[in-house]
Formats: sequence, C-alpha cells, structure tokens
Amino acid sequence: MDARSCGGIDGAGPHRPRAHHPPTRTRETAAPSDLLVIPGGPGVDTAMLDEAWLAYVRREAERAKYVFGICTGSFMLAAAGLLTGRRAGGHWQARDLLAQFGAIPSDERMTIDGKYYTSGGVTSGIDAAFRVVADVKGEDVAQQIQLLLEYDPAPPFAGGTPFTSPPHIVAAAKEMGRPRRERRETLVEQAAQALNARRG
Repeated sequence: MDARSCGGIDGAGPHRPRAHHPPTRTRETAAPSDLLVIPGGPGVDTAMLDEAWLAYVRREAERAKYVFGICTGSFMLAAAGLLTGRRAGGHWQARDLLAQFGAIPSDERMTIDGKYYTSGGVTSGIDAAFRVVADVKGEDVAQQIQLLLEYDPAPPFAGGTPFTSPPHIVAAAKEMGRPRRERRETLVEQAAQALNARRG
C-alpha cells in the first residue's frame, strides 16, 4: 500500500504540531485512494468550508474502498455530504454537531457504517485504525501491529469519556474547550448551510 499525503489544510491555532510531515502530492496530482484517512484537528474547522477540499474528499471517498474519519475528521466527511443518513462518531465535544449535516451521531468509540469508519478522539482513532487494518489486511496483521506497538492500554484513571469521567472533570474540560466549541458551532452552521445549498 502506497501512503501519500496531500497538503493545504492549515493547522493554525495554539495546538500546531511540532513535527511536520510535508505533503508528497497535491489534490490535483494525488492518485486514487483505496483507503482515505481524514484526521481531525483545528484545521478541519475551516477546511470544511473549503469547496476545493470538499470536492477532493467527495471524489476520493467515491473511489476508495475504505473511508476513515478520525476525531473531528468526520466533519470533513459530513460537510462533503458523505455521512447523511449514516451513523458517525467524532470527538465527544463536537459529535452532536454532526446531526446538522444529516448524520446520526454515535457515542461509540468506533462506528462503522458501510465503508465509512469514524472514531471519537485520538485513542479511539487508534482502536479504529486496528479495525481498518484488520478489514483491509486481516486480523493477524492487525494483531501483529498491535503487539509490535505494545498497545495494551491500561489508563491510570477511570474515565476517558463524558459518561465515565467524574462530573467535575467533564465540566472543567467543557469550560476549557468552550471557545473552540463556540467557534466550531458557527463554522458547522455555515458548512451545513453550504451543503444544503449544494443539494439545492
């Protein structure tokens, strides 16, 4: 499997990663994808308003055998009109907003609806990635990768979801994420309006 990345989504914001993986292709020169992976992150909030990116996602998703939205990457799929009527997950602080695109929000760590795989936050994205590998290459390959990574989570604290974490932790996390949530609400509303306008 040939791995390629396309450039152009700006990860502007206080959470810009220190490591940089330069793109190897542009949207125009990218070969068709068998597996389309859309990661989440701050760049998705504005990219879901970029018609060139949405057209690329629609085109590649149509050709791909497997489509994987990690965390808020599911919003790119939704804004492209690909999750309408489908169950889909995303980060817990945002996934309810998927309904504005006609998706059916799922609280599961990993949600599979046809060829569309979506996950909650980062660690559930790892779990879902193993499922994708298992479906593409077989469970033995996925289990070998899991072993090579020594992936056997044992979190030091109970919680990790809004349903299992103590209420004061959930409240503090919501407050910390409030500015981003408010901005995302506005951008999702604009992206949902654009999707509806495209549909006529």
